[in-house]
Amino acid sequence: MRNFYFLFLGVCCFINGFAQGSLPFFSALSNQPASRPTFDAAAWGNDLYYYINDGSQNQTILYKVDNTGAIVSSKPLDTGFSHNGNFVQYNDRLFFDGLRFSVDGRDRVLLEFNKDLEVIMEQSWPVLPENASMMIYNTGDGLITFDRGARMIRNDTLFSVMPYALTPAFLPYTQYEVLGLDGTVYFTKFMKNIDSLSYHTYTTISPDAFYLFGYMKGPTAPEGDNFGEGGLIGRFNLASGVVEGTTWFNDPFLGNGTSGCVGQLLNNRLYSSSYTFTQLQEAEYAGTGCPEETVVIEVRTPDLALIKGYNLPVCGFGTNGGRSFATDAEGFIYYANYNGSEGLTYVFKFDSLLNPVWQKKYTIAFPYSILITAEGHLVLNCITALLNPLLQIHRIDTQNGDVVSATELPLPKAAASLAFYPNPFSGIVQTDLSHAATGHLQVFNRKGQLVADIAPPCSKVDVSHLPAGAYLFKMQDAVTGKAIGQQWMVKE
Repeated sequence: MRNFYFLFLGVCCFINGFAQGSLPFFSALSNQPASRPTFDAAAWGNDLYYYINDGSQNQTILYKVDNTGAIVSSKPLDTGFSHNGNFVQYNDRLFFDGLRFSVDGRDRVLLEFNKDLEVIMEQSWPVLPENASMMIYNTGDGLITFDRGARMIRNDTLFSVMPYALTPAFLPYTQYEVLGLDGTVYFTKFMKNIDSLSYHTYTTISPDAFYLFGYMKGPTAPEGDNFGEGGLIGRFNLASGVVEGTTWFNDPFLGNGTSGCVGQLLNNRLYSSSYTFTQLQEAEYAGTGCPEETVVIEVRTPDLALIKGYNLPVCGFGTNGGRSFATDAEGFIYYANYNGSEGLTYVFKFDSLLNPVWQKKYTIAFPYSILITAEGHLVLNCITALLNPLLQIHRIDTQNGDVVSATELPLPKAAASLAFYPNPFSGIVQTDLSHAATGHLQVFNRKGQLVADIAPPCSKVDVSHLPAGAYLFKMQDAVTGKAIGQQWMVKE
């Protein structure tokens, strides 16, 4: 029997820590508190875009990061708002779709940004179920999933599958929605009883169909109504509105002990990651890695036909339910997962049919999402914990898996003159920046813990009490609260 724990917005029932990053960070945005795991990242043009919910400020902040890791600009959304959702890209446009909470209530909202982070369109719809929240993640034996639904924009229509949770009982409520960008509600459908689906843990979407990964009970489940079992429910046809096929325990590869599954549709192929707690059924796969209580990944056609499976090489993995797959322009597939037994993150490079090209291990935190940049690097967005994590960003060379980082993290371009010296330091550090006269300085260690809080002036400060190591110096104006800049410093 497996036990499951849920974290809904504002409710925490599970805490788990991950290894802290020990390699150089790529971006100055690293060690930014990410509230709960509710941030998202997108590659757009030559830059990276992030949204992060700042729980301490009850505010959502957008960041633009260039290909050197510098924070080019940042923009807070209206104070008092908290957003939970995902970026959506369509026709070289960037949107954010999700659930918005404020002191006045909650609504379903779509925002479009230009490349300078200005909001150029805002639309909302009254489609929420009554008393709805949003499920952020759930976890159980071998399974960690972060689910904020799936979205797709085509022309003037938004298609989405939303994982609402109904309070106060926190019952899962999956809803399919077709919405006009002019505010029209075209169609909504409650998905819970579709093909015995109990609830879903992840969704991916294509122009023709969406795919729900989840748990089921009922006539088609192995144990009927007695227990919800895990597997992949396949494709829900967007045109006909019916389920065209499922893979609930019909594949000999996974056998009949799958404890959940997640996946992404990339380049017209469905890539999934599953945790199986019974021994693999096919000799072709058993023995290629950990034989039971293991994670396997698959590639399937859009109609769910299995092309190939791959058993991860060692035991200790759980299903990574973040955005753990990415693909590059040449069709190579990248997959990242955290091995809890070893305390290491593994990154794999495969060809499009899951034939291994290379694998690497890193002492970095849990790889929540990965993406490919315009110059062909792989960016790992990692979190240090499931509750109130720090965001840690690393960049990897896709050719050989080497970590690619700036030797010294750049500052926001608007504050490029900020420079404490000497670096490395042993005791006294100082800066010639005029803003230091009214600057409030905070110093954080690699774990994101505040180790020094210094009131203005900050032109010359004594931090000799700090032990040897790397520290992030962050300065803001003590009067306005406006960020001045930040810099990594090393104590000898």
